[in-house]
Amino acid sequence: MGKVPVVFLVDDDEDYREVNRTVLESAGYRAVCFPCPEDALREAARNPPDLIITDMMMGSLDDGLQLSRALRADPNLREVPVLLVTGMVRELGLDIVPRGQGDLDALNASAFLEKPTPPARLLREVRRLLGE
Repeated sequence: MGKVPVVFLVDDDEDYREVNRTVLESAGYRAVCFPCPEDALREAARNPPDLIITDMMMGSLDDGLQLSRALRADPNLREVPVLLVTGMVRELGLDIVPRGQGDLDALNASAFLEKPTPPARLLREVRRLLGE
């Protein structure tokens, strides 16, 4: 049996982390949760994950974007896929949904999902990003 893929979940919402940790672990992934991007970035430098799922807006409006930018700037982490998630679209009525690869590249992201995300949709995106 191969290595179990490691997925970092970065979100300041404990309920979101716990629900999605359960979803990921029940699908056979190892989920490691972080309430803030700084902790996730420190751990990624030591033990790079296979995928990072991060909220866009945590302590500040662009915490998740800062994290994805930092990952892309690090030669050892720039290939780690980043899945951005946000509830800002619904909560604030903002039109921030990426329209294509160019928009995703501008966000330093591999993919984007709106919250709340149905578990099947999340797992489909995780599998796609991990090349499964």
